[in-house]
Amino acid sequence: MYLTDSEFAEVIKKTPMIAIDLCITNAKSILLGKRLNPPAQNFYFVPGGRIRKSETINNALDRIIYAETGRKIKEMSSIEFIGIYEHFYKDNFQGNYDFDSHYIVIAYKLEIKSLTDVDENFKSDQHSEYIWFNLTNPQNNNVHKNTIAYFSKLI
Repeated sequence: MYLTDSEFAEVIKKTPMIAIDLCITNAKSILLGKRLNPPAQNFYFVPGGRIRKSETINNALDRIIYAETGRKIKEMSSIEFIGIYEHFYKDNFQGNYDFDSHYIVIAYKLEIKSLTDVDENFKSDQHSEYIWFNLTNPQNNNVHKNTIAYFSKLI
């Protein structure tokens, strides 16, 4: 089910969103994307997305992993639950401060080797670039605090 922007704005004004964040790791690094869209625009953030109405968590994981990385999960058993987090933003998906955003986030960890190779035609509509961020020497002021909150669970 898809909502118009005005319908979606009404939902966000009145309820928290339920989302999944993906902590995709490779040794002591984590995959981060520079966000194109608000909230958290222009910050480095883990890949993730909202769970849709009537969508199971496993189906949401498959869809979000592919939409955010152009890859597919090899085995669902390789995904490790790391916790539930709350994200609060003063702005919203429209990039204004007319109303805030509140997300309940289910965070998962998985190794990059648990994913298939990248789709050759993949282009993200959420991130302008991806980086492998070193978890043992985290020195980047442009990593969002909500992403930094995951680091202690990953080392």
